[in-house]
Amino acid sequence: MSLSDIMSHSGLVAFAEVGLVVSFVAFTAVVVWVMLRPRDEMDAEARKPLDADQLEDQGGSGAAAGKGSQQ
Repeated sequence: MSLSDIMSHSGLVAFAEVGLVVSFVAFTAVVVWVMLRPRDEMDAEARKPLDADQLEDQGGSGAAAGKGSQQ
């Protein structure tokens, strides 16, 4: 009797199926959550990295501008 015979008869298929279903539900939930968010909120989130760079270039205060002073 080989290891593959033991594993195929051990009844572990249910764990793989449950994992597949949980992953599919999580993926679907994230897609629905993103699709239901307002467009202007998504645009504001997309501009955040650019706004942080602008503040740093202007010498503004904040987390992005204070990185160099912590050393």
